[in-house]
Amino acid sequence: MMNSALVITLIALVVGLLVVHYIDARYQCQFMHWLEGKPVNPFAGVIASRQPSTTPPGNSPATVQELAARVAALETIVTDQRYELDRKIAKLK
Repeated sequence: MMNSALVITLIALVVGLLVVHYIDARYQCQFMHWLEGKPVNPFAGVIASRQPSTTPPGNSPATVQELAARVAALETIVTDQRYELDRKIAKLK
């Protein structure tokens, strides 16, 4: 007859296998493929979902031209001598 330690060990083993199978099915970790020695990358789906499939919406030619115009306007403001003088006067007040 089996002693109690062996019974507890067998129950723990069965529960552990059920937990591993549940996690494998729930999160698609592919533990069973690893145990069988099959080379599988479980993160392939995650990596593929993070890769942009198209260009971001902010890179359209109209947006680039609009941003270039804004940069040109800001450059003229920053390099304008009157702007610098106004800033110095504002600091003195």
